[in-house]
Amino acid sequence: MDRRFESTKKNITRRIAAVVIATMMLLQGWFPSQAYAAAGNGPNIFTVVTAKFNSPTGVGGVAVAGNTVFYTQHHSNFNGCIKSNAAFFNGQCGGGANNAEFISPQAMIASNDGRYLYVVDSYPRNQVKRINLSTEQVSLVAGNGTTAYSGDGGPATSAGLNPRAIALDSLGNLYIAEFEGHRIRKVDIDSNGNIGNISTVAGNGSDSVSIPVDGVDAISTPIAYPQAIALVGNDLYIVAGITYNTRLYKVSGGKIFNEWDIISTVSGLAADSAGNIYVTNNHRILKRDTNGNISNIAGTFNSPGTDGDNGPAVDAKLSNPTHIAINESNGKVKIYFTEAGTKSVRVIQEGYKVTYNKNETGGADEISNIYDLDDSVSAQVSSFIKAGHTFDSWNTQADGLGVTYKPGDALPKETATLYAQWTVDSYTLTYTAGSNGIIDGQLSQNVTYGANGGTVTAIPNPGYGFAGWSDGKAEATRTDLNVTSGLSVTANFAPVYTVSFDSNGGSAVQDVNVIENRQVAAPTATREGHTFVGWYKDLASTTPFNFSTAITANTSLIAKWDINSYTLTYIAGTNGSISGNQTQTVTYGSDGTEVTAVPNTGFGFAGWNDGKTEATRTDLNVSNHLNVTANFGPINTVSFDSNGGSAVQPLSVVENTFATAPTEPTLDGFTFAGWYTDTGLKDRFDFATTPITGSITLYAKWTMLPPGAPALQSAIPGDGTVTIQWTSVAHADDYQVFMSSTSGNYDPQSAVSVTGSVYSYQATGL
Repeated sequence: MDRRFESTKKNITRRIAAVVIATMMLLQGWFPSQAYAAAGNGPNIFTVVTAKFNSPTGVGGVAVAGNTVFYTQHHSNFNGCIKSNAAFFNGQCGGGANNAEFISPQAMIASNDGRYLYVVDSYPRNQVKRINLSTEQVSLVAGNGTTAYSGDGGPATSAGLNPRAIALDSLGNLYIAEFEGHRIRKVDIDSNGNIGNISTVAGNGSDSVSIPVDGVDAISTPIAYPQAIALVGNDLYIVAGITYNTRLYKVSGGKIFNEWDIISTVSGLAADSAGNIYVTNNHRILKRDTNGNISNIAGTFNSPGTDGDNGPAVDAKLSNPTHIAINESNGKVKIYFTEAGTKSVRVIQEGYKVTYNKNETGGADEISNIYDLDDSVSAQVSSFIKAGHTFDSWNTQADGLGVTYKPGDALPKETATLYAQWTVDSYTLTYTAGSNGIIDGQLSQNVTYGANGGTVTAIPNPGYGFAGWSDGKAEATRTDLNVTSGLSVTANFAPVYTVSFDSNGGSAVQDVNVIENRQVAAPTATREGHTFVGWYKDLASTTPFNFSTAITANTSLIAKWDINSYTLTYIAGTNGSISGNQTQTVTYGSDGTEVTAVPNTGFGFAGWNDGKTEATRTDLNVSNHLNVTANFGPINTVSFDSNGGSAVQPLSVVENTFATAPTEPTLDGFTFAGWYTDTGLKDRFDFATTPITGSITLYAKWTMLPPGAPALQSAIPGDGTVTIQWTSVAHADDYQVFMSSTSGNYDPQSAVSVTGSVYSYQATGL
């Protein structure tokens, strides 16, 4: 696997890349021949912990103290914390450990006596810290926060470090692998846990990847990029190198020796008390025994995955295992490890796993225990709680068709999942009728958890009403749904009383029937011109009724009203005043007093702004507030030119009001045809729609009457002369006289035209 490490040194990345390419070319065709002995069926693999936290990038380091498994939790935003399967230690994630604020916790190891947990808090902290597992107090062990090598021979807490991995010897001294410092350093720690000085035990700080000669001085030898370390007795084992040039070294007695050309990258290294070495390597875990034999105990070369739990470790899939820890008890070795990018800690051991499953739809509650092969195990008492159910037994199948185990039964020594078997609880619903009523429906019902009861109805006797169930339900008909417990309730009944309401001139209010000891709701009544005060118990309206009072008898209530008062306000506009009381308070239905709008000299009353036109007013039968203004304006003259007709007197009219049309003038022989604003008699003036905005002269228009026929008054014959006389016709210019010798047969052409009303004719030839 090609892995590139970044460095603060500018040339590191280029150098590593070059070495990787060269190594791959040299080893091309070599991988097919790389083989390690398989461990047979060997130990099994189990998941010990599945971490639960928000936004993780995965778990990192792992350590074991007794039965407690610790692991580091990583986040992408440079914070992390330490958790376990038994306790909760925390850094920046909040919680215990005095909020130690582990920014990037990596490798961990527990002290031999189980008192301390040592943690590498790598970039940007570059320190090693220690948690007291009894007090959860966190203290600094080594590192001043800088990565530049410094501090040998002085206090470890003042040294410059670039820590990657840590290990402890049998005396409790701490060893630190500095990945980019290319050294292994030792921190002296006494039996009381006191932190002492720091020193270098291997590596000279050079990043040379050349293979050292066996037996040379370890401190003066280059150890490039040490990634993991472990101790077997007094011998220090180191995994160092880059990518496909990784080797295992041993430092013994101050000398360095080549132990194992691992070739590809190793992230984790551990050793058991017998001296066997374990490394994480390319999706697998390898074991090197004390004779140098190498076996693959878990995973498959270059084949990542996460399946295979609860079966042989050698058949399981691993996803880039990183950190590794060893736990030994009773001569048995357990290998714990984490995998890059996952949220779990897994263990390899000779044993089996029993998982207890709650067996509830929608839930995945499980409790798992891992046992050694020589452990005798009995089925546990269930700690699960399932609402509405009672635990009965365990079964190897969720549907209960497998093998059944009661708590205390011996379990076979094999990995298994046991599913809780439940019996659904049954409940009794009991409905009882109180006095003065009955219940319609099944009075006693057996209902299973989550089911519904049958419908029952409380029926009162005549003269009584349903007063509610003893559990507070108010509806007479009830169906208890989704039953989750037993029920015993009583239907209560009580006399019914009538509450009547006299609205006292207001709107009608219906009587209400109320069950004894219940309250009646206050109804609403209205009355024009009045404000409702309340309901009273007496006609004198001295004792108000409290509607929070329980009704215990028939009750009559009467409404009390306050008559409304209204304010009449009369305001004088400019150029005038008001005579009379300008502000009046009048009760509903009463009359106001008279007021008069009085204009100033040269002005006239122009009406009230509510439309009334009389200057003097008295507002009657008041039913609302009133606020009116009297308007005044200049007086204009409307003159009349009757155009020959009878004279018409001029009018004085207030500006912006309407003039009243005068009595029509007369003219003999003519009919009056209206008043016009112009002498040409084109624009007729409309008194009803045209306000007077200034002095104006109006002109009369006339229509001539048609002339009537003249009436013959006399015809006097004598001496051959005939004189006729007729009535004159107004405005006639002349008269035409027709003559004939035969009565009724007149010549169509007039005989003569005269201007007067008398004509004499002298006959000739008689």
